[in-house]
Amino acid sequence: MLNTKKKANKFKAFLTVFTLCISFLFTGCNSNEVTNEVKASLGMDVPSIVHCVYIIDQSKYTAKYNMEQLLDDTISNYYQAYGSTATILRLDGEPKVVDHLSYEDNGKGGSGAWKEKDRQEAVSLIIDSIENNTSPVNAELNVLKSLRLACDELGTYTEGVKKIVIVSSLCQTMAPLNLTAGLDAYSNEDVINETVADLNNIMEIPSMEDIDSVEIFGAGYMDTSTGEQGELTALDTSNLESLWSAIFESAGATNVTFHSNTPDGNSQINDYPSVTPIKVSELNNYFICADSTTTNDNIDLTNNVLCFTETTLAFKPDSAELLSTESEALETLKPVITYATANSDAKLAIFAATAWGDDENALLELSANRAGTVKSLLIKAGVSEENMVCYSLGYVRNPYKYTCFDDDNNWNEDSARLNRVVYITDASSEAADVFYEKLN
Repeated sequence: MLNTKKKANKFKAFLTVFTLCISFLFTGCNSNEVTNEVKASLGMDVPSIVHCVYIIDQSKYTAKYNMEQLLDDTISNYYQAYGSTATILRLDGEPKVVDHLSYEDNGKGGSGAWKEKDRQEAVSLIIDSIENNTSPVNAELNVLKSLRLACDELGTYTEGVKKIVIVSSLCQTMAPLNLTAGLDAYSNEDVINETVADLNNIMEIPSMEDIDSVEIFGAGYMDTSTGEQGELTALDTSNLESLWSAIFESAGATNVTFHSNTPDGNSQINDYPSVTPIKVSELNNYFICADSTTTNDNIDLTNNVLCFTETTLAFKPDSAELLSTESEALETLKPVITYATANSDAKLAIFAATAWGDDENALLELSANRAGTVKSLLIKAGVSEENMVCYSLGYVRNPYKYTCFDDDNNWNEDSARLNRVVYITDASSEAADVFYEKLN
C-alpha cells in the first residue's frame, strides 16, 4: 500500500512538471507567467477578478489627497487578474458614474516584465481618470446616494470579488442625513440607532451583503484653508465613524476599514460648487483617558474631561470600594489634584457611570457611591469639599454609554466595562453641560 502511494505521488509530480513544460513551450514564458488555467489545474493560487467602484469626493471643504500616492497600492492589488474592472464615481450633491475601465489581455504576449508594464499602465489610467473626472459639478454632498449607485454598478456583475473604495470626509450635507448641524448628537448610541432605523425605513441604505470590502480614506478630514469650514474635533471624527460604521453594518457590509492617511494634496483653489460647512463641536477635543502618561500632566479641566476607566480606577464588582490602594488611586488622580490646587475657586464635577443592569435605581445608587469614593480621596489630597459636586449617571443617563450586548443579544463584557467610568471636569465647562442635559 505504501509503495502504491509513493508511485502515485511520483506520477503527480511528473504530471505537474510535464504540464509546466508544455505551458512554457507554447507560451514562451517563465515560471511567473504560467496561465491561470494551468495554475488552477495544479492547485496553485490564482489572482481573483476584482470589480471595484472608486467613490471620489473632491468637493469644497473636503481635504485633498495626492491620489497616486494614496491609491496606487490599493488599485494595483485589485488589478491582478485580466477581467478586473474599475468604476469611477464622482461624489457631490448629485453623484454620477464618470468612467468605466477594465484590465484586459492585449494579446501581445511578451515577457513577464512587459506584462507587468501593461498592468502598471492600466493602474495609471485609473488614477488619471480619478484626477481628471471627479471635480464636483453639483452643490452639496450626498454620500448615501453614491453608495446606492456603487452597489447598483457592482450588482451588474455575477462573478468576481466586489469592492468599494471611498475617498471622502463622509460629511453628507443633504437630507435625509444632513450633518451640517454638527456631530455632537452621535456620541449617543441610541441616536445613532434611531438614525439608522429611520434611513432603513425610507430605504436609503443599500444592501451590501455581497460586497467583499469597503475601504475609506479621509473620513472627518476637512480643508480649512478658506476659513469657512473649521477643523472637526477628535470627538466629531469619532462620532462620524461610529455613525457610518452603524450604517455599513446595517447594510450588511462585514469588512469596513477606516484609514487615517493625512491629507497631502493641494488646498482648495478651484471655484467648486458650494457646500454647507459642518458645524464643529464646541466641546473641542475634550475627552482625555487617564493613564500612566497623564499623571504628570497639567490638564485644563475647563476644556477637557478626564475619563477614569476600569484600567485606571477600578472598583470591586457591585461595590464602591476600589481595587487599587489609596496611594495608587491618588497617583492616578494627580492631574485633577493639580488642577484643583492651581484653581482654588474652581468647582469640580464628578460623574460616575455603570454598565447596564435591570435595576436602574440600584445602578444610580452604586454610581453615586463610587463618585463619593473619588470625592473622599480628593478631600484627603487637600481639595476642598465645597469645590466638588457628585453626579450619579447609572447607565441610562450616561450620554456616552456603550451597548452591553452583542448582535445576538448576549452580554458583551468588553463593551460593558467601557461604561464603568468616572468623568471629572470643571463644573462650569461646556463639556459638563452635556451631562447636565442628560440628567435633566
